[in-house]
Amino acid sequence: MSILATEKKWTALNKFVQQLRQWAKDQGWNVEEEAYEIGSKDQFIETQRLEITTNTQAIVRVEPKGIGILDKTLRVEVVAWPSLNRVTLIGEAKANDWKVLTDSGINLPDPVNSSQTFSSLVSHLTAS
Repeated sequence: MSILATEKKWTALNKFVQQLRQWAKDQGWNVEEEAYEIGSKDQFIETQRLEITTNTQAIVRVEPKGIGILDKTLRVEVVAWPSLNRVTLIGEAKANDWKVLTDSGINLPDPVNSSQTFSSLVSHLTAS
């Protein structure tokens, strides 16, 4: 993959994380951001981790994980507390639909592509 293609993917990953931040704020949830670096000492990208507190005081952490080695897809991990449920959102730089992959490797049928679908995902993850 060329450096330009890689930069486009990192830009798309950061843009998606900022979209998740906005969708959380649209729900009236509190969002805290933390600077975060992905990569090695020689080559890394600066991005943001998000810690979202819902109206029910559940906490959801959104953490960019990078670009898949084999399939070159973008990956963002979403973990909920106190349930400890976790999924990985997998997307393409040009696509708006992010697939939801469970820890057991099952793709959920509904992609995350709007404030409503993100809110639904968070509700399922934070359910006890």
